[in-house]
Amino acid sequence: MANYDYMLVCPSCGLRDLNLLNYGSLMVLRRDLGLFTIECPNCSERVSSIQSIPDELKCEIEAAAVEIGAGMGRANHAE
Repeated sequence: MANYDYMLVCPSCGLRDLNLLNYGSLMVLRRDLGLFTIECPNCSERVSSIQSIPDELKCEIEAAAVEIGAGMGRANHAE
């Protein structure tokens, strides 16, 4: 079952099934906020949106930050 909290609507064709969990790229802006880019499977439009980072992605993102020593991946990073 789809989690509609993570869905975007394509502004070009109106498809409502763009799931943040299937992002093409993600720029982390804060620990809880990111700029997501998703390609619409219906019309191939690239849709970008600033959204809260879904809980399902937080561990993956934190692990990537640790791996490259960025932002929230730094051991002495203050919240």
